[in-house]
Amino acid sequence: MDVLVSLGVIGAVVVSAWLLGRGSNEVYFDTAVMLIVLLLVGRWWKRCAVTVG
Repeated sequence: MDVLVSLGVIGAVVVSAWLLGRGSNEVYFDTAVMLIVLLLVGRWWKRCAVTVG
């Protein structure tokens, strides 16, 4: 699963950089960062639950 998420995030960043270079208003940097943040928060929350329980 980590490989698929990594490929998706890298793809979003590459497409966003390409669109930004073309002067487009549609970029996906915020979506890629939010995906990483939500996954890390979920893993942290799971680790806390396993440690306590």
